[in-house]
This record gives sequence, C-alpha cells and structure tokens, in this order.
Amino acid sequence: MRRRDTAEPLPAECSQCTPKVLRSDRCIVLDGNPCSPCAEDIVLEKQLEELDKLAEKIHNKRRALRTVMNENHDRLIHIFPPEIGSQIFFHY
Repeated sequence: MRRRDTAEPLPAECSQCTPKVLRSDRCIVLDGNPCSPCAEDIVLEKQLEELDKLAEKIHNKRRALRTVMNENHDRLIHIFPPEIGSQIFFHY
C-alpha cells in the first residue's frame, strides 16, 4: 500500500494490531455446523484470544509492580534528604 500524496509506502502494521484470522470464511456442512477441523480451529482461535488477554493482564500487573519496585529501591531517595535530591535533579 502507498500513501495518496507520496510514492512512499505505508509503514507495516504491528502484528498485535492486525487481526490474526487466517481464513475469514468457515465451511458449513449440510447440517449447518462446521466440519471437524474448522470446529477445532475455532476452539484454538478462542484459546489464543484468551491467552492474548491473559498476557496483556500479566504485562499490566508487572508494569504496576515494577513501579512499586522502583519506588522501594530508589537509592537516591533513601540516601539523601529531599532538599539535596531535588537540587541534583534541578541541575540536570
């Protein structure tokens, strides 16, 4: 794909932002249900979506935990009085 106003190509989309459906249409057998492989693929796709949600939840929890860890282990705050620490940051 190219941008309208230039000949420059559009940036590639992130794999996390694009849908991961390999095949958008599913087969429907005579009774209205998908065949066995398509049914299994649907189950696997749902499991992948659940894993993506779980991974996102873990990343959010870890990000919050890292913030707390940084607050607990910030040596500058524990070693110097606030007046000296603020002067250091003021100069840089």
